[in-house]
Amino acid sequence: MVGGDALVPCISAASIVAKEHRDRIMRAHALDHPHYGWDTNVGYGTPEHLAALRRHGPCPLHRRGFAPVAQLGLFDHAAAGFAPAESFAPHPNISSPEAPADSTSRSGLVSFAEA
Repeated sequence: MVGGDALVPCISAASIVAKEHRDRIMRAHALDHPHYGWDTNVGYGTPEHLAALRRHGPCPLHRRGFAPVAQLGLFDHAAAGFAPAESFAPHPNISSPEAPADSTSRSGLVSFAEA
C-alpha cells in the first residue's frame, strides 16, 4: 500500500522497527569496516561515506546497485576476489531474533526480540 505508513499505525510501527534493526546491523558491521563511518551514517550516502568509498573502494557488504558504487564502477567482484554480498553469513555481532532474550553481543547490541 503506497503511503500506508501515513495511514495505518501498524505499518508505521513496522517501518520504524525495520529501520532501527537495520541501523543496529550497520553499526555492528562498522566494527569490521570502521573507515566507512557506518557507526554514524549507518550506510547512508553522506559526504564522508562517499569519500571513504572513493578512498578505500567498496567492501563485500556494499550493494552493487548503490548509485555511487555502480556509477563509478567501484565494484568488480572478480578483480577484488569478493563473493556477492548475498552469500555472506550474518555478522557475529548481531543477535538474531531467535536468540535468548538475555543475549547481548560483544558490541553491546541486544537481540531484536528485546527491542
